[in-house]
Amino acid sequence: MASWTSPAALGLTVERTLRDASSSGDLLPEGWILQLIEEGHSWDRLPAFIDAMLQAGMRVATSNTFATLPTVDAYLRDLHAQHDRAGTSSRGGVCGYMFKNNDIAWNCRTCQMDDTCVQCQPCFQNSDHTGHEVFFHRTSPGGMCDCGDVEAWKPEGFCKDHTGTSPASASNELLLPPAFDRVVQCILHDFVGFMTNVAQRSINSFDDFKVAEKGEAMKRAHTAKLADKSQPATTTNPAIFHTRISN
Repeated sequence: MASWTSPAALGLTVERTLRDASSSGDLLPEGWILQLIEEGHSWDRLPAFIDAMLQAGMRVATSNTFATLPTVDAYLRDLHAQHDRAGTSSRGGVCGYMFKNNDIAWNCRTCQMDDTCVQCQPCFQNSDHTGHEVFFHRTSPGGMCDCGDVEAWKPEGFCKDHTGTSPASASNELLLPPAFDRVVQCILHDFVGFMTNVAQRSINSFDDFKVAEKGEAMKRAHTAKLADKSQPATTTNPAIFHTRISN
């Protein structure tokens, strides 16, 4: 584990694996967090190791081999900003116009899922309701235009600007760059495994049968020790105690 002697060394190992086109398996062996701790690295050093791994993923994802990358937080904020800008510039989605007092709201018994589902005036004008049963009413403050919402309005009644999200189109979920996502998955997978291991050890340490088994072993060892010293035999078993702590 010489390559894990420092956060920088671990980051370099991860970066090399990411750049290796033939490497499609795990970035690090399973249980690497526990191995770091067992090698003598303190808990407060773990964030530095994780940050070095994430930085390696950023360098590969951005084709940047220099040490001038932003922090992980800044990188993620930039990814979110790019995603939001792309979502804003694309057509589709739900109108969501918030009605004010005395606005016009349109109902279409052909398109709406129930009587509370409505379209605002611009959406109604930009949609085709030929032959539909439509009527309008004046609104009080509150409520939103449902154009583009497939759960409230039939797609054939959507306006041209709010086409909803079809199964064939890309979801609005932010997708991380593949190299960076691979590092994140490696960290999360091993962290969950590590916490499961800790929980299992905690359960085992308070298991009645395991505690009793250890107590019997101690009793036998104590009795054998007394016999070796040729002390008078006794019919009284040595007192063995154990403490249980639970919440």
